[in-house]
Amino acid sequence: MVQGHVDCTVTLSAKHPDPPNSVLLTLQLPPTPAASGSGGDGGDLLRFVVDKGYVCLNGVSLTVVDVDARARSFRVMLVPHTRAAVNLDALAVGSAVNLEVDEVGKYVDRAVRAALLGPAAAAAAAAGEADVAPPKWIADIVERAVDRRVDEILAAARKSA
Repeated sequence: MVQGHVDCTVTLSAKHPDPPNSVLLTLQLPPTPAASGSGGDGGDLLRFVVDKGYVCLNGVSLTVVDVDARARSFRVMLVPHTRAAVNLDALAVGSAVNLEVDEVGKYVDRAVRAALLGPAAAAAAAAGEADVAPPKWIADIVERAVDRRVDEILAAARKSA
């Protein structure tokens, strides 16, 4: 669900034809607030951009093709109907594009943070006022899951070598 409110601007970093008549756009999010030294630049919005989810670009709701978290970028596809109906196809690489992320995702994020961190800590983290670490039990679960997955990958690599 989107409402027409701009969360931040992103930069069109690449534009490639996808034959026969679609275009793949790559969009770059701004640096994280910690890296840029300022809040409100949308840097933390990447967590709301998910593969096969959707975003709104310049008022147009589009499906996200994929996300590159390390590059802080994501791609969307302009199919022929969309290309004919909206002006996104006319954007040049380097153009600033208005981004709105899924509003429901924001509500879910806030609710989960409140449940796990407590309402005050969740509100401070959502406002960018505090860098709140998850409770130790959550960190332990995540660490075990990551360790298990790394072990699986290493075992598969040894098997195929």
